[in-house]
Amino acid sequence: MSILNSALEYLDLNFSVIPIRPGPEKKPFIPWTEFQKRRASEEEVEGWFQKWPGANIAIITGSISGVFVVDGDGEIGSRWIYENCPKTSVYAKTGRVGGCHCFYRIPPGVKIPNKVGWKPKVDIRGEGGYVIAPPSIHHTGNTYSWIFREGLNGWSDLAEFNPAKMGGNLMLDLRNVKLPGENLKGVEQGSRNATLASMVGKLLSDGSTPDFAWEFITAWNARNTPPLGEKEVKTTFRSILKKHEAGTPIKIESVPVIVSTEPEPEPELTETDKEIFGDKTDSYPVECLQPGGLLQEIMEYTEKSSASHKPIFALSAAISLLGNVLGQRVMTETGLRTNMYCVSIGYSGAGKNASHSTIASILGSSNARLSMGPTDTASGVALLKWLTTDSHQVSLFTFDEFGMLLQGTKNPASPMAELPRILTKIFSSTDRPEIKSYADSKLNITVPWHHLSLYASSTPSKFWGNLSEADTISGFLARILIFEAHDEIEKTRNVVKSTVPKSIIDQVNALWAISPPIDKERGDIARVPVPFVVPRSQDAAVLFDSWADKYWELRNKYREDDAKSAVYGRAAEHAAKLALIHSASLKGGKIVSGEIDSESVEWATKITDSCIKELLTGISRNISKNQFHAEQQRIIKFLLSRSGEAPAREVYRRLHVPSRQFNELIVSMNFSGEIRQENRKNSKGLDVSWIILNSC
Repeated sequence: MSILNSALEYLDLNFSVIPIRPGPEKKPFIPWTEFQKRRASEEEVEGWFQKWPGANIAIITGSISGVFVVDGDGEIGSRWIYENCPKTSVYAKTGRVGGCHCFYRIPPGVKIPNKVGWKPKVDIRGEGGYVIAPPSIHHTGNTYSWIFREGLNGWSDLAEFNPAKMGGNLMLDLRNVKLPGENLKGVEQGSRNATLASMVGKLLSDGSTPDFAWEFITAWNARNTPPLGEKEVKTTFRSILKKHEAGTPIKIESVPVIVSTEPEPEPELTETDKEIFGDKTDSYPVECLQPGGLLQEIMEYTEKSSASHKPIFALSAAISLLGNVLGQRVMTETGLRTNMYCVSIGYSGAGKNASHSTIASILGSSNARLSMGPTDTASGVALLKWLTTDSHQVSLFTFDEFGMLLQGTKNPASPMAELPRILTKIFSSTDRPEIKSYADSKLNITVPWHHLSLYASSTPSKFWGNLSEADTISGFLARILIFEAHDEIEKTRNVVKSTVPKSIIDQVNALWAISPPIDKERGDIARVPVPFVVPRSQDAAVLFDSWADKYWELRNKYREDDAKSAVYGRAAEHAAKLALIHSASLKGGKIVSGEIDSESVEWATKITDSCIKELLTGISRNISKNQFHAEQQRIIKFLLSRSGEAPAREVYRRLHVPSRQFNELIVSMNFSGEIRQENRKNSKGLDVSWIILNSC
């Protein structure tokens, strides 16, 4: 009766509905072509659901119902929708964890097609399509459910949206400006930043005013697939303008000039956003989670073979794995190798272990099996000794519960105390021998050459709780890429453990088979490989330099004893390595004779931006400079546990902070922008002060 009543309600909304067979295929019980042209009668609908009482229900999209749906598949799909599509008034949570249907009104005179794979993990259901509607039951047992955005009037306030505007098809007036060799029709993802930088430079060099150049590239960007974010366009424009003016500041009223390149706070999530997209949205742009090539295949294998899965953890492990396979085979023009330290941080049950299994399965099935390093170590010296063995000089160490390992480093008398220092040192010494000497020369350790990569996982409390302020300025943390998940844990699912796809093994073997020349100048010390140099293309170099300038400026703003100085100082190094790994992921063994394209640089810089943001946020919220700072962090953690806000009285009482100190803490945090205060009426109509975390 619930399904039937819902079907009749949808008819009253002028939607065309059909009955659907339960199960993963989602096939209609009836031939449904005619119902794309006409709506069924009440009698027909009643007959269907009496005949098939266990049926699910679908709404046919397109002109017959006046609506179309943007369908996000799982976390990646829904994240893309959150970041790129306009907000609307009606959503449905689908049966798959993290999935959502976003309903839009079709603009007058526009025909929205049915498009599978419109964007990664995102489909459009328009003409010739349908979507399963609440209260249908997904084959996993989950129930589809409606979510209506607060402050809007349900179906009456559906947003009007033309997805063609996101596909680069707008007929914009570009003032008939001709730029030889430039694509004025807009460009695909991967070449947008490089083309933007080139266009701005040419416009300014040809005598265009900055006002006109800004207007031109803004119109051009709207035609890209998809458009660059406004922040990225502003950053690139300003960087090229500064170079054009040889560093001379210039005031341009109509051009938004960036005052600071510090990361901007994320917009606050509304209650509807929290319900659909999770209480806290991870900071990694969704395009970062769709790297393509071998990296993508490794991530998809992780998802397929795991009971619980997070895309950012799968990406973190894939980067470490691929960087290890490429060890001492390729390098950047500046001599950087592909050794990476990646750490996945999330709550227990969030899917961190799945990535450990992926690494073991892939390496164990490939010719790179001997590069699988230990999963634990007794000391930093033991780590060095491992690297002295010929077959272990390229190694990937994988540590589960890395925070527990860090705990052992805090005792100065422990053999583990040297581990952070040794990891810090060998990260930047892949181009030279590493020697540890003792009073007894027989105990000396000589590592002629090495390439150590690290993949580790930990819970937030264990990781951040075993770090100190000294770790933030020593350079140890700055060498780590942090992949931290803040949102809710997926429901575990039953999976059949699958073998590693042959395609992955073949690609790993092809990269492992790259045979670099040997440095004969080293004599009898060791057969030291000389990696192939992979240069950046001209467009990629322009894009990378423009991005790196931002972090060079930021680094110089801070003292050497400030964590930000260390973190910003490593940004360009991380991005350069990531771009090389991404390029190898796309090109395979051909990487040795190719170039790093702007697509790889764009992906790498976004990953680096996101990891830096996560690291600095983690440091500010978890690593105390003094007792006053520790109390501020306690307040932030309490607010996080309350979805980012709570009455001031409750914070005061629950944390047992002396009243005078509490006021000082709140004033200081208000001033720094960490929190804000606002008054709300309570049930008695009295003003009550609330404390709200500005960026959750």
